Amino acid sequence: MRIEVRYRLRPDSELAFKTNLFMWAKQWQRKKRKGKQKRKSTKREVLVVASKVKAYVKSKEMMTSSDALAALNDKVYAVLDKAVARTKANRRRTCKQFLLY
Repeated sequence: MRIEVRYRLRPDSELAFKTNLFMWAKQWQRKKRKGKQKRKSTKREVLVVASKVKAYVKSKEMMTSSDALAALNDKVYAVLDKAVARTKANRRRTCKQFLLY
């Protein structure tokens, strides 16, 4: 036979506050974990041609690291996002060359 004992805490007690804080922290961690999983699953399309970049760097008698292409791709996205934002601010629909700088 199992006896279950439940305690009712006064809402203004310190223990109730700590318990609520602990429960909130656990829920927040779960939400945070779920958010990270979603971000990992969404990948951006690669805009940079790896073989062309490596060939160019090799022509300069240098080597390309494994994470250089990902960083270059992120930089390209940042430049394009900035150009699109400026185009929208200017009330146009065409990204022009001078917006890419």
